Amino acid sequence: MNHALLPSGLYDLLPPQAEQESFAVRNFLQHFAQCGYLQVSPPLMEYEDTLLAQKGEALRNKSFRVMDPLSQRMMAVRADMTMQIARIAGSLMATAPRPLRLCYAGQTLRTTPDVMRSSRQFRQIGIELFGADSAAADVEVIQTAIAAITRLNLGDVSVDLNLGYVLDSVTGSLADESREALITALKRKDTNAVAAFNLPLITQLVNISGPADETLKKLKALSLPDTLQAPLGRLQQTLDLLRNRLGKNTLITIDPFDLRGFGYYSGLSFSLYLRSPQIELGRGGRYITDQGESATGFTLYIEDLLATLAAPAPAAQCLLDADTPEQQAAALRAEGYITRYALTGDQESEARALGCTHRYTDNTITAIKG
Repeated sequence: MNHALLPSGLYDLLPPQAEQESFAVRNFLQHFAQCGYLQVSPPLMEYEDTLLAQKGEALRNKSFRVMDPLSQRMMAVRADMTMQIARIAGSLMATAPRPLRLCYAGQTLRTTPDVMRSSRQFRQIGIELFGADSAAADVEVIQTAIAAITRLNLGDVSVDLNLGYVLDSVTGSLADESREALITALKRKDTNAVAAFNLPLITQLVNISGPADETLKKLKALSLPDTLQAPLGRLQQTLDLLRNRLGKNTLITIDPFDLRGFGYYSGLSFSLYLRSPQIELGRGGRYITDQGESATGFTLYIEDLLATLAAPAPAAQCLLDADTPEQQAAALRAEGYITRYALTGDQESEARALGCTHRYTDNTITAIKG
C-alpha cells in the first residue's frame, strides 16, 4: 500500500495485493450468488437527504458531502452500503417476492477511521436478507458469510453474538445525552462508569460474556424484564440452529454489549473473527429499514484479509514475437500462459526483465534458461 502522495487513510493497491482483492471479491460474490443472493450495485454518491435519512443518520458524521453542480443540492459519498441496499429493496424492488436476498460489493469512504483501523477507504462486500424476521434468517446470514470466508482457506472462523437491543429495554428513562454516555462507557468496558448510571441489569450484563452456552445460562439466571424473555428464547433457538449448521467445533461466544458499528441494529447482531491470527472479518445484524421492513445482513471489509491471503501462484509467462497472430496468443493463454508481446529490440533482456519464463518465436515456444 502506497501512502506517500495520498491523504491520510487512503491508499493504492499494487501487485499482488490488487489481484488478491479482486480474487476475494469474486469468491464472495460467486458464493453469494450460489446461495440465491442477487447482486445489486448502488451509486457511490446520493443526495444527502436520501442517503443520510432516518437510519442513515447514524452515518452523518462519517460521510463526506459535496455540492452537486447540476442540481445545486448537497450530495453525500457513501460511508456504508447497507442502507443503500435497503433503499433499493424498499423502492425499486418493493414488489419483488419476499424473502428477498441481495448481495453487493463496492468502495466506501469515511471522514474518520474506525477505532481499530487507520484506513478511511474500504472495499465493502455483503449480503442483506429482507422480509424474514426469524432466527433461521439470522442463522442463514451468519452461515453464508462463514461459508464464503471458508472458501479462502484462511483458517477457523468464530462467531460473537451481540445483544445491543437489550439497551432499548432498560434505558427508556434516560435522556439522550445520558444514554450516549452510557453507550460510550459500555464500548470502553468501563465498569465503574457503567455502575454510576444505577441500572442494575446493565451492570450485571456488562460482566457477562464468553462461550455461548455458559453465557446463555448466566443470562437465564438473571431477573430479566418480560420484554427480554422472547428475545432470550430466540437467542437459544439461534444458537441451536448455528450448532446444527456449523458443527460443534465452531467457536460461538456471546457479548451482550459489543456496541461497535453504526447504531442501526435493532435485534441480534454479530461479529465474525479469524481465530489465528485474531482478525475481525466483519459485522452484521438485524435492523428495520426506513420502509418498516425487517432485515438482517452482513458486511465484510476485506482490507485486513489481504495480509493473510496467500500470494497467487506464479503463472508461466511468455514473451511473444511482435508478429505472433492473436489466434496463437489466445491458444497459449488457454494453456495457462500469461502472454506479452515483445516491444523492444533486445527480446532476451526484455523477457528476463519482465519475469517471463518462456519465449514464443518462429512458431516455437522455448523455456528461458536460468
